Amino acid sequence: MKVFQRGISTHGSKAHGPSGLALLATDESPMYMWAPLSTLDADGLPVNGRIAELTAVNGPHRVAEYYEERDLRDGLLACAYHFAQLALLYVERVDAFARQADPRTLRGNTHDLRAYFEISAFLTKARTWYDSLFELLWARLTGDDLKKPDGFTRFLHCAGFDRLESTYADHLAAHWAGAGRIMNQYRNAVAHSRPVHDGGTNWFEPVGGGLFGVTVRLPSNPGDPRPQFDFEHGPDALDFCHATLLDLIALGERTTAIPEIRARLDQPRRLK
Repeated sequence: MKVFQRGISTHGSKAHGPSGLALLATDESPMYMWAPLSTLDADGLPVNGRIAELTAVNGPHRVAEYYEERDLRDGLLACAYHFAQLALLYVERVDAFARQADPRTLRGNTHDLRAYFEISAFLTKARTWYDSLFELLWARLTGDDLKKPDGFTRFLHCAGFDRLESTYADHLAAHWAGAGRIMNQYRNAVAHSRPVHDGGTNWFEPVGGGLFGVTVRLPSNPGDPRPQFDFEHGPDALDFCHATLLDLIALGERTTAIPEIRARLDQPRRLK
C-alpha cells in the first residue's frame, strides 16, 4: 500500500495516486517492527532506516554510556510511529467515506476526534525530542564547569550554547525560530487545555479520479487564544506532521555528524 496526501491509498507497485498529491508513506519494504508504515521523504525514499541508524554505535559498548544518543533516536522512532498511525487513520476515514457517500455527493464532513489524539501524541513527542537533543549536546560538548539550564529553550540562551560550533549553533537557532517555534506553539496549545481542533471535523473533498480525500485542519495561529483559532487557513495535520518529522530527522543527522559525537559513535571505548 502507498499512502498519499489526504489519505488516498493505492495498492501494487505500479499504482499511482491522483496528480498533485505527494506520496508520504508505504507498507513496502524496508519495514521496521516499531512502525506500521515506512515514512518517505520528498524524493520518495524511506526514512525509517535513517532513524534506526541515527545513533548506531560501531562495536561493542556499554549501553549506559550512550543513553543520550539512544534517547535522540528513540524520540524520532516515536514521532515516526505516531505519524504512521495518523496516516493509517486518514486512509480509514477516506475508505469509510467512499463506502457511505451518495454517488451525487460533492463534498462532506464527519466528526472524529481520533486524528487529534494522534496529533497530540505526535506533538508531545516532537517537543520532548528537543529536550533529548539538549541533553546530548550538553553531555558531549559543554563540559562540567557550567550550571546546567532547565531544558532546551533555556539552553539556547546560556553560556553552554556559545560553546557549540558556530555554523551548527546558527542552524539550530534558525531551526527553532522557524519550524521549531510553530511546532512548539501547537504542542503548548494541546498541553495547556487549548485543543487544536474545532470539534473534530474531518473534511472530505474531491481530489480527482472520482476519489475523495480528507483534510484535518490545524489552526493557522496556535499561539493565539482558542476562540481566535483560524482553521480555514491552517495546515492539514498529516502534511504538517510529515514535514515536521523530516525536519527533525535532518536536524538529528546534522547533530550526530558533529565530530565529537560522531567519534564516540564510530570509536566506542573498548570493553574490559
